[in-house]
Amino acid sequence: MNVYTSAGDLAYTRDLTEVIKTSGTEWNLVHRAKLHSELKRLATSAEGLGSPAKLFLDCKLVDLDVNEPSLKLATGETIRGDMIIGADGVHSWSRSFIAPGYAPFPYGKACFRWLGQYEELASDPETKRYARPGFLSEWTGSDRRVIYYPCSNHTIANYAGFVPADEVGTTEQTWDNAASKDLLLKCFESFGSSVCRVLSKASEDNLQIWTLMDMDSLPTWTRGFVTLIGDAAHPFLPFMAQGGAMAIEDGASLAALFPLGTAKSDVFDRLRLYEQCRKDRVERIQEFTRKNGRDPGSSRGSRPSPQESIDLMTFCVHHDEWEHSSSILRQHLAATHGT
Repeated sequence: MNVYTSAGDLAYTRDLTEVIKTSGTEWNLVHRAKLHSELKRLATSAEGLGSPAKLFLDCKLVDLDVNEPSLKLATGETIRGDMIIGADGVHSWSRSFIAPGYAPFPYGKACFRWLGQYEELASDPETKRYARPGFLSEWTGSDRRVIYYPCSNHTIANYAGFVPADEVGTTEQTWDNAASKDLLLKCFESFGSSVCRVLSKASEDNLQIWTLMDMDSLPTWTRGFVTLIGDAAHPFLPFMAQGGAMAIEDGASLAALFPLGTAKSDVFDRLRLYEQCRKDRVERIQEFTRKNGRDPGSSRGSRPSPQESIDLMTFCVHHDEWEHSSSILRQHLAATHGT
């Protein structure tokens, strides 16, 4: 991990290899699209236990019954099941059936995102000092910052630039808002020449921007036979890169709590057990994330030091949700069934 000033001077460096090794876990920097594709392949393939998942795309939902439980489509078709899991993101439709009135609100920052070629960074004499294999790097200003990390075996450089939202105007709440390279460079024109050189390599072909959103904690994730996972339950700001990780942990928890052969009569209680396993941990990491997103001298309070941020990240990665949820299930079964 390298932290630089906005001028490009190294302010802090730490090799996290030993930190992560001591925690007994791994911290991987992954291109999300590739991770998503592999998870989709595994879920829909014949590999593993159980029946493959079936994907139905472009289905417009018009109603949800949390007690039956069932979904009604715009076509008039009704789909029934033992339970429903709402995984429909920060602007979740299913959330309104669990916790009416809760909705995300602007955090005050906008985020530029883009991908570049790692070799472009490494081969340029002006920027090659930033191309340290395996290192996440950050350039920090008074109210803005740029973060980059290598992924895909150091072939791709993944970038994020955070700026005050009022400098970029209103953006639609979608995941594919195209951004202007000129606007990106203008937002960071006060940064040093070598940092601006890094930003100048951004391609408008994949440069995107969106407003960052936060949300108050829901009183519950579960109602009837319906529960929420991922950003539908707990939207994450990106300042510790834990939103996707927590969604995957949610999925691991549900898998542990609903092994093959689980009786329909157990679904109601198991969904509450899922929330018990997950809610406190997730909300603690959300609060860590908010603190890590603070600017120096922010009215929200001080930002953690780089070492404090590493300690927080160690807490995030030093956790086995499968084992945790399995342990909670064993305790539950012992208390209710004596097994």
